[in-house]
Amino acid sequence: MARVVLAGCTVASPWLLHCLFLTSPQDIAYGSALIMVPALVLVCAAAFTFVWKNDLNLRLLFGSAIVARCAFSSVFLYMCYATYEAESDAFHYWDRGRWIADDFTVMGWDAFHPPYWSTNFMVNLTGLITVVIGDSLPTLFILFALIGLCGGYFFYRAFSIAFPQADRLSYGYVAMLLPSVMFWSCSLGKDSLAQFFVGMAALGFAKITQGLSLFAVFLYCGGIVGMLAVRPHVAGMLALAGLLPYVLGKSRGGFLTMGLKIIIIPVVLVGTLYIARQSANFLGLDKGGSKNAVETVNGLSKSSDYGGSAYGGGSLAVRVAEAPILIFRPLPFEVHNMTSGVASLEGLGIMIFTWTKRRKIWRLIRRHWRHPYVAFILCYSAIFSVAFAAATSNFGILVRQRIMMVPLLLMLLFAEVPDEVVHRAPSRERRRAMRIFGKTAPRPQTSGMGAD
Repeated sequence: MARVVLAGCTVASPWLLHCLFLTSPQDIAYGSALIMVPALVLVCAAAFTFVWKNDLNLRLLFGSAIVARCAFSSVFLYMCYATYEAESDAFHYWDRGRWIADDFTVMGWDAFHPPYWSTNFMVNLTGLITVVIGDSLPTLFILFALIGLCGGYFFYRAFSIAFPQADRLSYGYVAMLLPSVMFWSCSLGKDSLAQFFVGMAALGFAKITQGLSLFAVFLYCGGIVGMLAVRPHVAGMLALAGLLPYVLGKSRGGFLTMGLKIIIIPVVLVGTLYIARQSANFLGLDKGGSKNAVETVNGLSKSSDYGGSAYGGGSLAVRVAEAPILIFRPLPFEVHNMTSGVASLEGLGIMIFTWTKRRKIWRLIRRHWRHPYVAFILCYSAIFSVAFAAATSNFGILVRQRIMMVPLLLMLLFAEVPDEVVHRAPSRERRRAMRIFGKTAPRPQTSGMGAD
């Protein structure tokens, strides 16, 4: 698969280079782009050398992922001009970022205006990056594409830590080369940062399940705080999804870890409640009780019901009932244009693959639902699916935003959790023999086959 991706990008490289460097007529900083884009790619490749080391398969995986992300970033930049006529969010952030960079030369740090979350966070961040590396659009697009790639690496590492017996290479191809994930996280915007921070939180929680450490907590909390700045409601989902598995999961590391866990649980609970409250404030769900919450969710769904990708959605109960198939939509009979048709092909492929793995997935959930990371995936996916299915009536928005859930949920298709060995208490005869002969005492013979 990696060789096919590399071959395809090589064949299409003249057109891809044209899309990247010659698409944006307003962007005159071609000189800096010709220097910065190769420099960013080389830095990213050098950073991943410690991952693949002498493993040819991993080298092909990460090499093809870097090339594919750059290719998708070029295509996205071209589509922003050819399809959206420079009206996309990426160009809004770029334009506002240039203003901030111009003001920074006169006003200094006062050029960055609050609030420092959501859309304004992206504007301020773009302005800061523009001050440092310039306002070249190709450079900004490639930078954010590689940030999204780092998020894919975090998912890969989280899977390798949480499920060490599983086939990590196969999952790596899915986490890094899934077309929808690559396309939507390869441009200047919130999606690449969301991929990065959700992946960071997933990696941090995977490390926490293996043993509590300061670095693991830093990664998990850092991912949540980052999402609090990008999309506060998703930060609340991550915090809630990690709370229950951490509280109920089995501790590793002895009495010290158990003691730290007892101390940390109240802190985690308070932090989770705070983040959930901030998320509710951001969405306008903090006033008027449940009635206002339902009206707000219906309003969000109605506001997204526009354009060629709108599908109506129906009542709130219908939208919530459709949550379990969120990852597969749009279904083939729901396709109305070419864009949704491409998304439908990917969803159909995931559906077929899931069907072939249905027994394995059911066995994993039935036997290991209390496994901390399995529980984390199930909690986060359930909360995310219900929330976004209820608040979205547009396939374009749905496919774009569900990339924050897909890499985690697809872990269940590749996960391998060994069954725990049940240690039975020794019988009365066995204990009596152990007192006489020690731990090497022979087991008493049972009646039937093999008995004297």
